[in-house]
Amino acid sequence: MSILKELNESHISIKGLSISLFLVPFWYISFYLFGNDFYKLAGNIVVLAFCIIVSVTSSVLSLMFCDKVNRLARVETSLINNMSVSVILLTFWISFLIFITYSIEFLFNKLTYLYVFIVIYYTPILGFNALAMVWDNQKAKIEEEKENQITITINSVDKETKQRRVNKFDTVIVRKEGIGYLMKTFDKVGQYVTDPTGSVKIKIDSSKICDISVSGLNVLGGDMYNPGYLKDGQEINIEVVSIRNK
Repeated sequence: MSILKELNESHISIKGLSISLFLVPFWYISFYLFGNDFYKLAGNIVVLAFCIIVSVTSSVLSLMFCDKVNRLARVETSLINNMSVSVILLTFWISFLIFITYSIEFLFNKLTYLYVFIVIYYTPILGFNALAMVWDNQKAKIEEEKENQITITINSVDKETKQRRVNKFDTVIVRKEGIGYLMKTFDKVGQYVTDPTGSVKIKIDSSKICDISVSGLNVLGGDMYNPGYLKDGQEINIEVVSIRNK
């Protein structure tokens, strides 16, 4: 009773790690079935130490996956709940893996090495963590782009007359700064057409360098804007020049 009382009063991380020890008996069976030579040579203490290490590391990796999924789903749960779910899933997984692997050995007389069993066990755990990381990064990128997104109005203006090009329906192409180290690259993010008044409203990412070009029948113009220069609701004029004689 004193041990249970101390565990109950211990830090939450200690409680979480103690839950992962539930996997130790399953790993002990795995070492006995698929690593019999190692089991005989190493002795109980070394085998038990390996069982604890594998149980804790796999539980922590599974916990990381559950935590990422909960954060992406905006669900708040405690470390104990996440660890409990992780250990339950891992218990089903290792039980299934032991049954399938031992059945194959028994039916087809195929020897399964312990390291192969461990690799198969860890593969989906690491794979799901990698997928969750990619998903998390992608979602963070999308949310960041939404936060930096602003709406601006672009006016197509004749450079000589300084008047809007009404009823010209010019094409507006927006490019934003892409990935480039030695040389800047610009990726096309949108193409628009001005309305009869010579204007068009667009949404852009204000945190990147934006290249805005306007083209029409024998006219061309454009400008480039640094991060933070354009503000939400701002109206800008893009002057176009004739390229008929150029």
